Amino acid sequence: MQLLIVLGQRTAETAAIRWEWIENDVLTIPGNVTKNGRDSVIPLGRMALEVIATVPRFGELLFPARGHTYKPFRGFGSDKRVLDGCGVKNFTHHDLRRTASSMWAQIGVPQHLNDRLLNHVSGGAPSPVARIYNRYEYLTEKRTALEQCEVKLTTLFGELP
Repeated sequence: MQLLIVLGQRTAETAAIRWEWIENDVLTIPGNVTKNGRDSVIPLGRMALEVIATVPRFGELLFPARGHTYKPFRGFGSDKRVLDGCGVKNFTHHDLRRTASSMWAQIGVPQHLNDRLLNHVSGGAPSPVARIYNRYEYLTEKRTALEQCEVKLTTLFGELP
């Protein structure tokens, strides 16, 4: 749940993270796992790295299903019940992603970068020609945006437990 809050990624994609996808403080979720079929390259800030550091290694997956090393975790329903106590009605995991996007906009992250952080291909997506020519991942800009968001999260909630 903490990684969903900090990174704003899709629940299924986060559950499928493999240790080998994390390299040099960068997470690359391959296109064969993402909803849109495109690699999602996400810099990992201090908070994300702290969450990952607490995860024991039981196999190739960062979050394996209980009793399995090859199936991703699917027990988000029980984790969600813990958060349901916060008083928000009709809360879904996708709300964490929506909130991350809104927070990025609030702190001044341009929409095209917001879309890249979410691995969206609509909205601020470049034209088909620009996608062919512009292969830049905006990693530095994404990292700056996520670091600014971590400052905002710390201001709102303090450090992660």
